[in-house]
Amino acid sequence: MKKTLCILAVYIGFCSCQVEKPIDKNEVIAKSYCECTQGLIALNNRNQQLSADTNAVLNLQAIQTEFESAKTCTATLMARYGKLSTEDQKAVMAQVATACPALANKPELLRELLGQ
Repeated sequence: MKKTLCILAVYIGFCSCQVEKPIDKNEVIAKSYCECTQGLIALNNRNQQLSADTNAVLNLQAIQTEFESAKTCTATLMARYGKLSTEDQKAVMAQVATACPALANKPELLRELLGQ
């Protein structure tokens, strides 16, 4: 009985040790870019829909405010992670395509926010 309990305890201990996925810096950066630009992307999409309506009034001040907020957020990320190498930029953009396709469809916006 003791032997069975010991084997069971070892088995449970072994099974409870899960291998954690290593943190991918580029994935973290991509998700952070997505978070930084989420509001701006939503506002741009909304305004694109409204632009088809000739009676709609676009709130350009809200877009500018949201753009400045996204720019500040991305600047904070750049300060935290430093300038990315060309290889890392490509890896981040690949992660962005997965994490937030709406931003991936607007690469010029991300380049502008990053000052490139």
